Amino acid sequence: MPAYGTRSRIGGCLVEDNATRLPGALDRLMSAIDQALDAALPKESSLSILLLEQPIQQLTRLAKEAGTVFNNQTNKANLVPLAFQSADAKSDNPSTAVAKVISSVERVDADDYFERMCEAVSKYLEQSDSNEDEIVSAIDSLEAEKEREDSQINRFLNFLDDEALARVRLTITFRIMEAIAENAPTANQTGHQLLAEYVNRVLTLCESAKEIGYPVDLTAHFGITTEFNLLDYLSKATFYSCLPVWAEWKTQIFEEKDTNQTATSHGVVREVSYRFRVNGQNPEFDKAAFEARLERIEEDLLENEETSLQPGIICRRLTELIFLAVVVPQNSQELLSKETLPNSVEQLISLLQLQGKEAVKEVIGNLKERAKSMESIATALISILRLKSQKIISQVQRNSSQQFICVKRNIIEWSRLEGAEAGVRDLLKGAQQGSREQVEWFKHIEICDRPETQGLLFSVKVSAELSEYNLAIKGDSNSIQAQRLFPQKILQVCWVPYCSQKEADGQWTYKVSETATVARGWVLPAAIQVEYDVQTLKRRTNQKGSEESKQYHAAAVAAFVVLVYCCLWRIIQQLKQSDNSVPIEFTTLMLRLQEMGKESDEKSGDSYVYAAAQALEAILSEDTPIRMQGAVLQNLNGKNSKYIKPSIFNALLSVFPIAISTSNTPTVPKIGLISYATRPCDEMSFFNEDEKGYLFLTQSYIAKAINEPFSGYELKMERMQSDVVDSPQQLKKQRLVQEEIGYLKAQGCQHIILLSHAYGGRRINRSADYNSQLTNKDFLEEVFQTFPELTIYTMVRDVFPATRLRKRLPNEAAFEILRAGDHTSFLQSMEKVRVRDVIPVYTFATLFAIQEDKRPQSGFCVYFLVSDQRVSNIDWTERARQHLVNPEQLSSVHPCLISVLRGLHFIEAEKGVQNGQLIPVLDPFSWISPTTIEAAGEVEVLHTRRKGKVLLSYPALLSHVSQVLHRRK
Repeated sequence: MPAYGTRSRIGGCLVEDNATRLPGALDRLMSAIDQALDAALPKESSLSILLLEQPIQQLTRLAKEAGTVFNNQTNKANLVPLAFQSADAKSDNPSTAVAKVISSVERVDADDYFERMCEAVSKYLEQSDSNEDEIVSAIDSLEAEKEREDSQINRFLNFLDDEALARVRLTITFRIMEAIAENAPTANQTGHQLLAEYVNRVLTLCESAKEIGYPVDLTAHFGITTEFNLLDYLSKATFYSCLPVWAEWKTQIFEEKDTNQTATSHGVVREVSYRFRVNGQNPEFDKAAFEARLERIEEDLLENEETSLQPGIICRRLTELIFLAVVVPQNSQELLSKETLPNSVEQLISLLQLQGKEAVKEVIGNLKERAKSMESIATALISILRLKSQKIISQVQRNSSQQFICVKRNIIEWSRLEGAEAGVRDLLKGAQQGSREQVEWFKHIEICDRPETQGLLFSVKVSAELSEYNLAIKGDSNSIQAQRLFPQKILQVCWVPYCSQKEADGQWTYKVSETATVARGWVLPAAIQVEYDVQTLKRRTNQKGSEESKQYHAAAVAAFVVLVYCCLWRIIQQLKQSDNSVPIEFTTLMLRLQEMGKESDEKSGDSYVYAAAQALEAILSEDTPIRMQGAVLQNLNGKNSKYIKPSIFNALLSVFPIAISTSNTPTVPKIGLISYATRPCDEMSFFNEDEKGYLFLTQSYIAKAINEPFSGYELKMERMQSDVVDSPQQLKKQRLVQEEIGYLKAQGCQHIILLSHAYGGRRINRSADYNSQLTNKDFLEEVFQTFPELTIYTMVRDVFPATRLRKRLPNEAAFEILRAGDHTSFLQSMEKVRVRDVIPVYTFATLFAIQEDKRPQSGFCVYFLVSDQRVSNIDWTERARQHLVNPEQLSSVHPCLISVLRGLHFIEAEKGVQNGQLIPVLDPFSWISPTTIEAAGEVEVLHTRRKGKVLLSYPALLSHVSQVLHRRK
């Protein structure tokens, strides 16, 4: 089992001789499935009756049931052209700005923390009168540990680059909020007064905690593990996500190794964006963030059994409760000063220690009464951001331009290091009493304005330069046309809940769930029905022989998804067969009906059904165009059903190709696009990088030039492929991508876009060469040499946070930046970041929010061309650069490429038509960054309260099955 607070993943590695036994086992399973299908089919009938013709009529019927209209016609979408503009630039018409972005160029004045550490250790040992041999031996020991891939030293260096830097960014968020509070005009404005008091309390409590610590002992009420200090949690940057209104950061793709102005040292420059939480709606609880947080605290502290929660969760929830109770003011007249706030904290702790759960219940009730205050605080913040953001940024810049990560000497286990020989491990302080080692390391670093910390070993200077720029309208809007295109046949797959129960006469009955009858109209005249009983998948705890039952449960949930996949795969293969050897084409609509939605937990069977359907959608995409959409049965008759039903229907339509118009006749007949990513599927805490396995996913598209129903492109999803790679060498080679390039070439594509995504790994440093495995030089060299006649565009994309300055108008569908030159101010705001090889070429934004008046946060999706000059033939990259950058506006290929990138946002759109506009989606790559483990097709198979979790990757498991089945076709 993994350590407490960590996760392990399995599913990609077939242990022992299972790889050789799998084909034979699948042969037997498929034989049994064939026999079952033959027995189930009536005589003189074939599976072809499942394929429904006249799909437009079938979809019209579904739309009627959904309470919406099937819009089978050409729709328009008005696209507003934008350009990046420096916030301090003079503008003839200030109202043209539609959104603003706060960004920071962060320079870390050390590209090699280890070298700096060794120099500091050597100097300290020398000052401690160690002889030269002892010093050399100590440094050799450190270097030997550094050579081990997953050594404690390497984990600490990553800690400095991730968690320690997060503390620097946390300090900047504090100073941003401090500047906002100082610029809040409090006279006669209650909301601004509340905001200023709220910020003051957060800052004061954090400062006082450094001196007092605020010890808490609730062992009498919540068990022996609930003795802690508030400081333990307030020192973590991630803790402040509990604040419903606060600034937060997001690291972007830009990074560059740089030399300082005097060329005396090297550093790393990266770009960080800042945005604001504004008490937004939590979709899981359907409540504002503040109320949702209180509900989660209440559930964990008062409703759950203590033994069912990990000890760290209880302590964190108690800390959140105390923290929010202190920092959220009841009214604008309730002021806490630096002198009175510590007394309030200690009184609250004393109350909790005395009355336990009764006091917790009372404090939560009191906090719920402050929900209106939190809404006022959020509204005040939005107002100040819109009016005074430039002044705030200038003020923060003056106060946050330079900080130091100070590492103290006590981080080293000197007794182990002095005189140590090469091979000695754990030379730094380690985890204490079952906690994570990062918690201990935080005790030995400080973020300071000056490197004057007592007991300093070494320091790293971090400079931050904040800037602000606007997204401003440039020119008149461009109206495009779009229309869905439908095949001749469709297939429907429905997941339907069933239940087994023992009747009074002792007989067992198996029947459809009573709640499923509300979805009867969603089932077409012919469909494949996947019947499931969640009780057979439910994870049970506290049973006799529970360890053995966990293994049986893991085997059962794995067998479930394999069985459903093999049955569906066999049916689909038979449906594709025809008499003239030309495969029959059809599109598959998969509807997952479930009794429980967001209220289901990780132990319920519903989570396994959800993950299985997600995984099957991905793996079956190799054989048929397919889209899976879920529907919670109780919501189909709920108060919001008039919104939910059309959303389900429109989401299903996103599986069909889309025709999208171009201003001129396309000059490129066919354009291919491969979107690809990786996700860990085999990882344990003790694995080094060579032992980890990754799930490799590719999604291909083809855009074909058309004249009907208008001049433009038909954009169609081709297929999704998956593979499990178990070595860094295979990951860099990217066999699957090369196969897909060959496939698209065979389809007639001479221009192919490769769009890689960060997924499942460390997010920062993504454009740095040493952390860009999916666009590494060797891979690009091999691709260009294998396909020299193709023009290949290697690209990445990122979504940047922005604050909307106005609503999206009814006649506006989306916003875009079409030219690389219009990104100039965007690059100038990061002038220290040398992005000569990462060039922004296209930006797409929707500026959409569910509650536009109250939620100003939005984002924009930027596509970057990665142009690597190190390949052996510069012509390979220059062709792509000339077409996509298009500096002279002479390339006839450029608008064709932009049309394909734009089309991605429309083909994946699920909102339908609003105000006569076809509404696109901001991020068409939801499969890249799922928000839950179930959405990624992963399920929990092993878990104990005092250990971590083991997740099974359904997609990785099915990839092995799929490869065997396709080899035996």
